[in-house]
Amino acid sequence: MPGLSTSCSILITGSTSGIGCALTLAISTLPHKPQVITCGWHVEQLAELQEKGLETCWLDLGNLDGLNGEVVGILELYPEMGC
Repeated sequence: MPGLSTSCSILITGSTSGIGCALTLAISTLPHKPQVITCGWHVEQLAELQEKGLETCWLDLGNLDGLNGEVVGILELYPEMGC
C-alpha cells in the first residue's frame, strides 16, 4: 500500500473545515503533488477549495442509505485512487 509520500491520489473526507481542511491544504503542497480529492457536504466550502485548484466531491457520511452509491460514484470518477 502506498504511503502518504508516494500516493498519487488521496481522498480526504470532512475537508471543508477544521482539521480536514488543514490536512487537505497541507497535503496538496507536498513535493510530489498528489491528486487531493476533497469530500464534504458544505457546498460553499467545497467551491472555495475547488477555486484553489483542488478536486471536490459532495459526500454526506451521515446518509447511510445513500453512502454506498456515493462512494461507488467517487471511485468511478477517480479510478486512479489507490495506485
